[in-house]
Amino acid sequence: MYSVMIVDDEMLVRLGLKSMVEWEQLGFEIVGEAGNGQAAYEKFLVVKPDIVITDIRMPKKDGLWLTGKIKEEYPETEIIILTCYDEFNYVRQALKLQVSDYILKAEMEEEDIKAIMLDKKALLDKRSRPAAAVKKVPDGRGGALLGMLLNLKHPLNMVYELMDEMQLKYHCKNSCFALFDFSGGLDSEKYSQEQAAHVIAVCTELIESRMEDLRENCFLKQLGKSIVLFIMDEELSDMKMHRLVEYIGESAEQYFSVKLKTAATPVMESVVKSREYVEWLYDAASYMFYIRPGENLTPENYDGKQQLQIHSDKELFRKISACILSGDRGGARTRLAKLLGQMRQGQKNAFDFKLHMARLVNDVSEELGVYMQDDEKANDFQQRIMQKDDFSQIQDLLAEYLDFAESRIVKARVENSDVLIRKAQAYMEDHYREKITLDGIAGVIGISRYYFSTLFKQAAGTNFSTYLNEIRIKKARELLRDTSMTVAQVYDQVGFNDQQYFCKTFKKYTGMTVTEYREQF
Repeated sequence: MYSVMIVDDEMLVRLGLKSMVEWEQLGFEIVGEAGNGQAAYEKFLVVKPDIVITDIRMPKKDGLWLTGKIKEEYPETEIIILTCYDEFNYVRQALKLQVSDYILKAEMEEEDIKAIMLDKKALLDKRSRPAAAVKKVPDGRGGALLGMLLNLKHPLNMVYELMDEMQLKYHCKNSCFALFDFSGGLDSEKYSQEQAAHVIAVCTELIESRMEDLRENCFLKQLGKSIVLFIMDEELSDMKMHRLVEYIGESAEQYFSVKLKTAATPVMESVVKSREYVEWLYDAASYMFYIRPGENLTPENYDGKQQLQIHSDKELFRKISACILSGDRGGARTRLAKLLGQMRQGQKNAFDFKLHMARLVNDVSEELGVYMQDDEKANDFQQRIMQKDDFSQIQDLLAEYLDFAESRIVKARVENSDVLIRKAQAYMEDHYREKITLDGIAGVIGISRYYFSTLFKQAAGTNFSTYLNEIRIKKARELLRDTSMTVAQVYDQVGFNDQQYFCKTFKKYTGMTVTEYREQF
């Protein structure tokens, strides 16, 4: 296991790199991260990683400074730089410092990262072994065969040669592929890496044992949090395959309370025919992120076609923020559900989807301003999103974020309720001549009409309309003392637009008619 440190001033980039690939499966361990060159170098001296992945442009000390410092004292350290299209001059300088490789941020893809890291692993392996001790340890034949079948770059004649060596009659056996995905059931917030690895290992043994009982040829590999199988047998049928998938799924749920996501290709009459479904299997593996635990994908219910390309929608993020601010719980959730539906239909890869949702949380929190400022829990939601391996888990987490944001705003406003009510009362004192509505005054102080109505009654001991009428009638009593003014002039001056309603309201609040009141003067 080789150690890696990630350095970038953008937290989302660091989170993205950490969650983009299964580092441990590749033989690496993330031992540290930092947001600038100075902090990175100080941490480097403590953890001494084998590989450093660093951004070029950062505050305080940049990536070129960091690369120079490390190479000066630890020239064996492999350094990979993160760069953008407009940083070619920086890249040229970095290459002079003998960096190992570079990654374009705009084009970061899981397969590219894997290829670079496996290349570095091979280099480190070669460097760490004495020349005389280098021996190639062959993989098990079953795993090698499955690897060949899944890699369409390997020609069929190579597959057949290996099957001949294994004494498999590939021309007369039915076969298919299957995939068991544990990511939705093994939530990283509930299961440690060790616990998750244990569950998958036991389920692997369970599958192997089941295949032995059925006397069927089965070749399998663990890929991250998934197990992929290739099964061959003369008597294999779609029905038998369906029962096998059900059995493994039910066993995992019974013994570990873990629901699996599964995919299976049709049972075909030859290896050649089964191999035609390899690309579909890769598409299904990517789409596993979007289905719920317990669901099974087949070519009949999933065609593997991409339908849409969804881009960041700042306006939609702002609308969600506005709903939260106004107390419109239904509106915020409706807009979020619409966005998630589009993302699911568009089938963006899991990393892009998680990054999009982390940005949503970041942008909404920024829109909410002082209510979320410096709130560690708000920042924590972004990291939790990037660690999830399942669409429904992120869906639940976003609902939790909306609840959190709404409660945070309510708490802040309750703490400042006296200030808000005084502001509303002052506004009514200054604008009583104008048309004042509940919606309008709630908007002035920046809260929802429902929340304002409740808050005002609690603080003032009466409702908004009664309080406003009291102000207007008080002002009307002052004006009515001037007998040169007509009643029409008075009620117009205090915000009423109907004389009959004014007179009725005046009597209600004073116990006298307008005429009776004027007779006193």
